[in-house]
Amino acid sequence: MYPPLSPSDVVVTGMGVITSIAGSVPEFCQALKAGESRFGYLNRERNSGQKRYLGAEIAQFSFQDALQRWPLESLHARRCRQLRKPAYTCQVALLAMMEAWSDAGLNGEQTERSCSVVVAGSNLQQREIQQTQMKYRDRVEYMRPIYGLTFFDTDVVGCLSEVFGITGEGYTIGGASASGNLGIIHGVRHILHGEADIVAVVGGLMDLSEFELQGLMSLGAMGGIRFHDR
Repeated sequence: MYPPLSPSDVVVTGMGVITSIAGSVPEFCQALKAGESRFGYLNRERNSGQKRYLGAEIAQFSFQDALQRWPLESLHARRCRQLRKPAYTCQVALLAMMEAWSDAGLNGEQTERSCSVVVAGSNLQQREIQQTQMKYRDRVEYMRPIYGLTFFDTDVVGCLSEVFGITGEGYTIGGASASGNLGIIHGVRHILHGEADIVAVVGGLMDLSEFELQGLMSLGAMGGIRFHDR
């Protein structure tokens, strides 16, 4: 019988980061020290309307190009390449997880220890959902079946579990701006209660549609708006 664990026994063994200012942990540390920022008017393709909103986005993001930094024989990179058009939020989560998984030394197909995954955030893929609804609103029967999982955000959990061979618990948990902290708390509890030896906590990228952007601006949580020509 192992002695009971204490919070000090739970440690972070690997990290991965993809943000608007960096695509890896070393780059992220350098960007923070340099005080870099990428906030500005969003340039990603718009769905409708003539407004541009403030925010921070990952410039010139390419899932396939980003995978090139990993060896071709890498099991996880190979599995990522086999996925059929994962949603944008899934792509970012997979790449960040690959860095964290490698950083933790978990490079094999699976570990001998139990592993769970917690995706921190809710309603992560609103822009993806809006685009799908607009594209198929007059022919709903042709919509991709994955939409049935995307609107729950469970496709993020599914993609991570499949690529990294995670067979333990997997779920999303939301706490608005505190979702990341809440995910870490749940990860620690999993380990302290003996439910998992390893917990991957992933702060999901929130891909906002114009409705969320407008709603946050109307609340005063975002500043600035600009009208543009089509």
